[in-house]
Amino acid sequence: MNKYFLSLLIASLISLGAWSQYVSYTIKPGSNSSSAKVFIRATGEITGVISQSLITFTLPASVTPIPSANLTMAAPFAHMGHTAMPVTTENISGSNYLVFNFYNAYVGTITNTLPANTELEFCEIQFGYPGNLPSELRLVSLPDGGANTISYTVLEVGGTNRTSETAIVYGNGAVSGGSFSAYSFVPLNIVLPVKFLSFFALKNGNDAKLNWTVESDENNRHFEVERSVDGRVFKSFAKVDAKGNGKSVNTYELTDANISKLGVNLVYYRIKQTDKNGELTYSNVKNLNNVKKSTPVQLFPNPVKAITKVVVDVDAPGKGSIIIRDLSGKMVRQINTQFIKGINQQDLNVAELASGEYNIQVIGEGFSHQLKLTKIN
Repeated sequence: MNKYFLSLLIASLISLGAWSQYVSYTIKPGSNSSSAKVFIRATGEITGVISQSLITFTLPASVTPIPSANLTMAAPFAHMGHTAMPVTTENISGSNYLVFNFYNAYVGTITNTLPANTELEFCEIQFGYPGNLPSELRLVSLPDGGANTISYTVLEVGGTNRTSETAIVYGNGAVSGGSFSAYSFVPLNIVLPVKFLSFFALKNGNDAKLNWTVESDENNRHFEVERSVDGRVFKSFAKVDAKGNGKSVNTYELTDANISKLGVNLVYYRIKQTDKNGELTYSNVKNLNNVKKSTPVQLFPNPVKAITKVVVDVDAPGKGSIIIRDLSGKMVRQINTQFIKGINQQDLNVAELASGEYNIQVIGEGFSHQLKLTKIN
């Protein structure tokens, strides 16, 4: 960075309080798994020539080999370009980080308008290695520019710095140090969609008991339980709020009472999940036979090549066992377990068994049920 920019930066920091429109930054996932995008947001409308800027990122020094990095400006700022400075290693708060700096000094007359309280894509950083970006990627502004004095994230418009001193960065996990002499950063926050690990629909007398387990539950807002009598048109009949307990995996249950009142032979169910950002995820569709006598034990899937789940609805907790027998009655495996009250799931790995038919006996406190399992190759 040239001495001119340094002097302008110092002068503009001193005069920062004289301006009412400031810019803050954040970082989000990019257009592919190894890129990230930087966005800016102004507190009030700013119009002028963006004369100079610095963008700084860090990755843990443990990332090897050191990836190449290329910055591309978003369309409204494509005239600016950027120069990549040499990658350095710096100790920040007791840990070593790779520091990537991109500097721009624009000489021209193209004017940009940054609307008030409007998030605009500013640029995208593309790292030169395959795979997913680590969430430890940070957009940073180091105290006094760090050891090399250029590791800031700042924006200058018309020769005046317009970066908010008290809120350099914003977004989930952002830490703004309150001045350019303090450490400010915002991490890359990859929001994973909720993933349905399992969904079961079991008969319990005249009721349907629904049980589902999801992963990446941190950003879940709620579920809507939907029902259909024809397998095509689904209507929501219940809402279940996310547990919000900090766990990434959670299990939920709901009872749909007295389903015979629906007057159909088959009832179809699915779960619609809504993220905090409004995005939707749907489970698979499950159906229940509304005519057959209820059974508290089922196998999913069946037939099976490798792993099936034994799903057991238990009225009272206690010891249990799952026994596999071939058609001659010979026991080929026994699994001892502990059942909890409600719906239990037990993985059953049958990959090594020969193809054919097997009897599965599930025994618990006060009950014993037998099912047929079909093993296929």
